[in-house]
This record gives sequence, C-alpha cells and structure tokens, in this order.
Amino acid sequence: MTKAYPPPGRSQIIGALGGTLGAVIWIFPLCFMSGDWLTAVVVGIAAYGVFMSGITAHRRQPERLHEIIRIETVVLGSLNIAVILFRWDYWMVHYRQSRFYDSSADLPAPVVALLVASVAGFILWMNWKDSRRTGPPPG
Repeated sequence: MTKAYPPPGRSQIIGALGGTLGAVIWIFPLCFMSGDWLTAVVVGIAAYGVFMSGITAHRRQPERLHEIIRIETVVLGSLNIAVILFRWDYWMVHYRQSRFYDSSADLPAPVVALLVASVAGFILWMNWKDSRRTGPPPG
C-alpha cells in the first residue's frame, strides 16, 4: 500500500521561494552596480525556473521533498559558482570604483566560489540529516 502525502502548503511554497531568492539575491546588487543587466536577467530567469520546477516536482511527488531540495541546492549552488567564475572580475572592476568599496571584502573569485560551495555543502548536509531524522514528509 502506497502512503499518500499532502501537496505542498502555502508555507512550504513561500519557504521555497525564500530559499531560492536567498540563494541568488546577492548577485543583483553586483549586477546593478556594474550595469550587468544581462546577467541579472539570466540569473533571475534561471532562479524562477528552479523554483517552479521544484514546486511542480513537489506537487507531483511530495514524498520526494528532501531529494527535490537537494537537487535545487546543487543547481542553485552551481549557478552561483558559474556566475562567480565568469563575472566576478568584471564586477570587481566596478566595485573597486564605487563608494561602497571595502578592501576587506575584495576577495578573489576562487575564494568566493569556495565559500558558496561550502554553504551549499552545509545545506545539503543539514537536509540529509533532516531526511534521516524525519523520514518522508508526514501524510
């Protein structure tokens, strides 16, 4: 007998939106400061696609919630790292010329990519621990 799981509720959808937005929001000020509108649009569209794909997958198979979260984390982490590696030097030229410049925050792209990978790894680990502790979502 297959156990039925409820579809995502409003709070889960808002939480997923918050997590997706939180993963990419830091990119937008750098894009705006440097006039890098194309990157901002591409990242926004990609994040929206990840969010909608995750919600759709969760509605279809709510029992796979933890797996869906892990996939979204890997995709958004990879998006962040790709954007860092391709756009960081361009952004830093503009950042160094801005009134917001702080030399202590001027890190090389590989260091920032490593920080992002570390955060994504921590989220994956916490999700794995939570899935082992709680099992599938309650039904």
